[in-house]
Amino acid sequence: MTPKQIQNLRYSLDESTIEFAARFGVSHRTVQEWEQGRRNPNRWLLPMLLSLSKQPVRQRRKSVSA
Repeated sequence: MTPKQIQNLRYSLDESTIEFAARFGVSHRTVQEWEQGRRNPNRWLLPMLLSLSKQPVRQRRKSVSA
């Protein structure tokens, strides 16, 4: 995933960097570095990010509440 795709995913979930980081068990600084292209998500996180990004927006938000 590109930095912009990660950022767009976070925006579509209407989450702050802190909330998005908590979802994946990383620091908010790590999320910022992903979005700025300084770091890439770990290999074990990438499939989760890709899977979430392919869900319809309505379903993404629903999974946040669940």
